[in-house]
Amino acid sequence: MRSSGGLVNVASTASAKTPAASGLRKGKLISTSAAKAAAEARGLEVKPQEEPTKADKPEKPEKPVVSAEQRRGLERTNELLLLFLRRWPAAFSRPWPHAIGVNAEIVAAFAEEATPQEIGRAIRVWCGGDVYLGRLANGKPRMALDGTLGEPATEEHQRDANRRLMVRLRRRAAR
Repeated sequence: MRSSGGLVNVASTASAKTPAASGLRKGKLISTSAAKAAAEARGLEVKPQEEPTKADKPEKPEKPVVSAEQRRGLERTNELLLLFLRRWPAAFSRPWPHAIGVNAEIVAAFAEEATPQEIGRAIRVWCGGDVYLGRLANGKPRMALDGTLGEPATEEHQRDANRRLMVRLRRRAAR
């Protein structure tokens, strides 16, 4: 039997004890035409491997569908983060715990360009990243918008950041 390639299943019609059939066994999958020809030459029946049907394949979970409104919100958040980076490169070039009260400064600085809700969402995205939370959990000093370092994170903030990171790790491990 000829095949155009792919896997083939060797079904034994000759005795497996014969020297000609010793290299190939019943049920063994082979993938090259040379191996198929060798099996046929040894008197083994070669069948094309059946392709798994859709019912045989496990269902992949569908990716969540993002609505147009959600997509616009994500794009707006990214735009604002880029504006923050341009305005305060020291504070937004790498995730570092921000000083207490910088949110009010950011809202005041961008009052004409964005709503307080949009600014708040962008700040939550920035401050909710794993690296930012990790630095906060480790008690790194907080940074003002001009890049100067100040007080270290309080123990309460360190515990909260650590708790949030642990919840994420457990969720990821459960996937």
